[in-house]
Amino acid sequence: MPLQDRIVVRERKEEERGGIALPRGISSERHAYSEVIACGPGTRFSDGTLLPVSVAVGDTVLHAKDAGEPLILDREVFRILREGEVIGILGAAPLVTVAKIAV
Repeated sequence: MPLQDRIVVRERKEEERGGIALPRGISSERHAYSEVIACGPGTRFSDGTLLPVSVAVGDTVLHAKDAGEPLILDREVFRILREGEVIGILGAAPLVTVAKIAV
């Protein structure tokens, strides 16, 4: 299990993207899509409070191809990233909910 705000990802192959189109200006040569395999608990502050990570196991994330540290296990390449190296979560539920106010 990763520590603090680190996550372990497995890079997805080009054909696994499932029709996701990158906006103009974002080159697929510089970015990679990966599946989150494991997540750390988050960042713990000096007063003991925990800020959990925003990603979950199974999420597909976008990050720079050279981000993080490569890890090779059983001939498969994984990357260990900090949560701050993740550019975005694809297909995730919004983190903020909007309250409906009756007028």
